[in-house]
Amino acid sequence: MTPRPDMTRGKGPQNNQGFGGDRKYSNAPRNTGGYSRRQSSDIEPELAKIRACKNLSDLSIEEISKEGGIAETLAKSFKGNLKTTQLRKFFDNIASNQERLKSGGWKDIESDFYMIRPNLAYAKGRKLIPDDFFILVSLCLERVNTQEANEKKVIENYDRFVELMQALVAYTKYYER
Repeated sequence: MTPRPDMTRGKGPQNNQGFGGDRKYSNAPRNTGGYSRRQSSDIEPELAKIRACKNLSDLSIEEISKEGGIAETLAKSFKGNLKTTQLRKFFDNIASNQERLKSGGWKDIESDFYMIRPNLAYAKGRKLIPDDFFILVSLCLERVNTQEANEKKVIENYDRFVELMQALVAYTKYYER
């Protein structure tokens, strides 16, 4: 039995479906979709400001929210790479934790706080958020509940985290247009 020309080994059918030449089964790299990735160096000066702080509350609200400040610079960098819906999803969770933190203390939000990072990792793995956003939020989380922080300091740090995210949401929406 002679094989048909369109079904010979290694070529696949002429319509490029099935085995052989089909990209689905090929080892060649393919475009997996998602967002284009910018290098962290685009936001490295802003990340360095956060890294320099032992506690997030050490950042002034002016430094975060002013024109050309941390939030605006980050929003410009994320333009086209971070959808407002994804940002709002994380912000809403973070803001609801803030209210519970003030009324019930750290123990009321501790598990939700520590689940923020795994939820970020999931979104990053699905290419719903850019790498730089994952790095930013991870850095902030590290500076909320530090080893030396008492509950009052944790609340101050968390408040500053919420303010940073709130400013980022606002500037992201502004630059989305």
